[in-house]
Amino acid sequence: MEKVKELLYELRKEKEKGVYFVHSHENVNFASYYDLFRQGLWMKNYLYERGIRPKDEVIISMDNSEWFYITFWACILGDFIAVPLSVSNDELSKLSGALEICSNSVLVTDNESLWKEISDSDLSLKNSVFWDEEMTISLDEMFLEPVTEIDDFVLSKEESGLDIAYIQFSSGSTKDLKGVGITNQGIIINADNILSSRHIDGEEVFVTWIPSYHNFGLFFNIFLPIRHNCDAHIIDTQYVVKDPAFYLDYCNKVRGTVTSGTNFYLNFIIKLLQEKGVKDEWDFSSINSMFLGAEPISINLCNEFAKYMKECNFQRKVLSPSYGLTEGTLGVSVTTDDDCVKKISVNKESMSIGHTLEIVSDDDPMASEIISVGKPLPAFKLKIVDLDGNTLEDGSIGLIFIAGKCVLNNYYNRERDENFIDEWFNTGDIGFIYDGNLHITARYKEMFIYNGKNYYDNDIERYIHKLNIFTEERIVIHGYRKNVDDVNDNVICFIKGNTPVETLVSRIKSVLSHMNNLLGIYINDFVLVDNIPTTVSGKVQRYKLINNYIKGDYDEQIAVLAYEMDKANNIIECDVSSIEDFIADTLEDIVDNQIDYSGSFMSMGLNSLQIAKLHMAINIKYGDCIAIAELFEYTTIETLAEYIMERVNIRREMETLIG
Repeated sequence: MEKVKELLYELRKEKEKGVYFVHSHENVNFASYYDLFRQGLWMKNYLYERGIRPKDEVIISMDNSEWFYITFWACILGDFIAVPLSVSNDELSKLSGALEICSNSVLVTDNESLWKEISDSDLSLKNSVFWDEEMTISLDEMFLEPVTEIDDFVLSKEESGLDIAYIQFSSGSTKDLKGVGITNQGIIINADNILSSRHIDGEEVFVTWIPSYHNFGLFFNIFLPIRHNCDAHIIDTQYVVKDPAFYLDYCNKVRGTVTSGTNFYLNFIIKLLQEKGVKDEWDFSSINSMFLGAEPISINLCNEFAKYMKECNFQRKVLSPSYGLTEGTLGVSVTTDDDCVKKISVNKESMSIGHTLEIVSDDDPMASEIISVGKPLPAFKLKIVDLDGNTLEDGSIGLIFIAGKCVLNNYYNRERDENFIDEWFNTGDIGFIYDGNLHITARYKEMFIYNGKNYYDNDIERYIHKLNIFTEERIVIHGYRKNVDDVNDNVICFIKGNTPVETLVSRIKSVLSHMNNLLGIYINDFVLVDNIPTTVSGKVQRYKLINNYIKGDYDEQIAVLAYEMDKANNIIECDVSSIEDFIADTLEDIVDNQIDYSGSFMSMGLNSLQIAKLHMAINIKYGDCIAIAELFEYTTIETLAEYIMERVNIRREMETLIG
């Protein structure tokens, strides 16, 4: 089998197995693969009537998971190129960037205001389709008609599908988007590699919540289940964010066997279990694989999660830390149940590109625990190289290069860039091979992870620039992982300019508030620098800035700015009562439901993103005084205010000593 289209065709008469679209506790809709095939054909014909032809790009921006799924199948069946792209009304620059790459595009959306705004814009779309109630009614009425369309559909060699099945764009709002053309061959090979790595080949029940706009989500929502005709349960991502425990409730209810997760989700569940404990009715003995990916995986989070879930018959060996990237279709390496959650301790000072790693004991003060992400899948070749491109021995740290049938040859409709060297692709990730297993330590490319999402440095720079706050300064953003077990990367903003410090502080506070309220990102440090290193061609060398930062070259500048920030925060004048008022006011802004001022944050219904926003608001107001994990330790307004006051008092004493 060579095409995804053939997979769908084989399922055209399957009436027992299918997809459960889970919108809430009470709202679960089942569609058999037979139903989905018919609906996909109907949608394919509808798009054809609207002028869409094979090789046209269909940009899918849908909140409704069922409509997204049907539209994606329609693209596969109609030889259209699907383009999953989450676009809101304030992200038209992202759509504009995609249209500069996709030359013959149509947009399908269920967002009426977005559709109207785009219809009135000058964006170069071939057409735009609004999925409204009328379309849903027409789709429902189709099932009242005689079944002819399946018999009329003929799968011939000539129309078995294009090489590119869909395009996955990098996240962000920049016009410098890169589109990865995911091929039919890559999907089939990668799916088979992933499934066979965990011996998944029979009756399985997939339960997932990763959005389908993410490659991780597309594979677990669509490609992996249909490969062996398995049931799939797709839970709306926003519902899991609102009620993280529901995901566990649902897995238990349907006896899920294959699932997935991220650092961010594991961390939030651990804190929830610490506060509320496991439920007596939970039994997770049915789960045989829990794939962990989308960001560097923490060994401590894996161990903590397994410890709490052990009471529910959850087996630690089902955890499968994995490594992948869109440019490799999805998975590059996967841990099996024989080598799950393995780690080694490495001397932090030996973790530089080109260096041979020094293995140390776990209790060594310089130890950094690095988790294994398994052996490379059969379809991949992998090597570790230094900054000059020389291949390194196993046990040395360097850039990860990959090659193989699942690896893209070039970005969609772009010139080949420096990431491609002959058959090899530079992933931009840093790691090493030890005992045959791949280990990931950091990212070299210009992106960071925050609250489980990927952000590109230049996207955030452009966002800040649009705020028109730093009007006289030049800024550079770069993120790095301070500790391997951190859930979020540290985000650093380097500033070059001659603005007086007092003026700069007010601008920084304004930027912090905008970043928190609109993006949910906290900038850990603002650093004044005399110069910004660039290449001969003018490209910013972010890694040099971050290396200087880590070495401590900017500590004096950071201290000066931090002192002025503290003065601006007026921390000396605060007391417990005023801190309580601030926390309560912040909660009223970010929580939809009524606030129980004496209850815990969990009982108020705070989700993971709202807790992150509360954390950032506190640090903006009172200085960088608490870690997000401490919000799970001090879980009420009263206890949190007292702890913040304690931290402020420590800072007062330090200021007195300095004075």
